[in-house]
Amino acid sequence: MRMIRRPSMSEVPCRKRDDYLEWPEYFMAVAFLSAQRSKDPNSQVGACIVNAENKIVGIGYNGMPNGCSDDLLPWRRTAENILDTKYPYAEALPKLHHKIANTQKDKGIL
Repeated sequence: MRMIRRPSMSEVPCRKRDDYLEWPEYFMAVAFLSAQRSKDPNSQVGACIVNAENKIVGIGYNGMPNGCSDDLLPWRRTAENILDTKYPYAEALPKLHHKIANTQKDKGIL
């Protein structure tokens, strides 16, 4: 039987990987993964909010706010009555998110 010699720790090169994701690619991947949670059959949008220290301070996707059922949102793009489409809700939510983000920025969180 032949013995296989394993290299000692001092013989193994010790350097970091150079094929890792840079910060922008990492955060885009997080946003892409978040978008996969969207129930919208037409568009899936994810977001990853990052502060100056490259720390994630928020992740989200297009869907109903917490506590609201995605089953109750009309997902249609067109209907006789605009309230039977997703747009009244889709247009209101970004305004709310913008207001929340500005509040967080004023408090120094973002």
